[in-house]
Amino acid sequence: MMVRRKRQFIGFGFDPGESAHHFAVIFPDRAEDPVTIEERFEWNDELDADAARPSLVKVRLDRYRWGRIAEAARGQFNNKIRSGGHRSVSWKTDQPNILPPHFGKELTLLAWAVEDMDESLIPNVIANWTGLEPEERWWLYTTVNATFTKAEMGKDRGWRKAIKIAFSENPIPEIPGERFVEEPDPIPLPRREDAPKAGSAAPASGAKRKKKAALRKSSQFPLFEES
Repeated sequence: MMVRRKRQFIGFGFDPGESAHHFAVIFPDRAEDPVTIEERFEWNDELDADAARPSLVKVRLDRYRWGRIAEAARGQFNNKIRSGGHRSVSWKTDQPNILPPHFGKELTLLAWAVEDMDESLIPNVIANWTGLEPEERWWLYTTVNATFTKAEMGKDRGWRKAIKIAFSENPIPEIPGERFVEEPDPIPLPRREDAPKAGSAAPASGAKRKKKAALRKSSQFPLFEES
């Protein structure tokens, strides 16, 4: 008999039984130091440190910019977490915050967009990021991630620069889909009271007979008058 493994729920829903790959948000001891988002590939304290694949620092954000995006990201992630039957999760400053890869990619994309961003444009960035589907965020992360290897490199080049520009534009307002659908004019259905009555058919037929007689009479005139 196969015993079903109980799924673990660590941090924002990471399960090391599925994969060791995960992300971590790390708060520094000093408030003036930046918050770090890392991509990690190992989840085993017993593994030889020399054989382990090193973690990658994806982005570093100052506390102010992190504070501007933290609740928006947490709200998006908790909506998904609650839909799976789990309770909401909060950011913890005294330990690494563990995220599954899909959440880590979405958060990193948002952090890339706001790093070095004009503070007045951060609401636009959050609105545009929130308006994307998770699959769209994953695609953008993968595209940006392929263009550089270190957090400090490539900030103002290629796709990493492009998302800053795209996300900082005024977000497109949500327009109900009904506005784009033209309602066809209703086709009136015949009603019983509009149906012609038996006695009303005679005048119509009489008018038709008079019209035919007039046409016959007019056809008797010659085409050319005699001089």
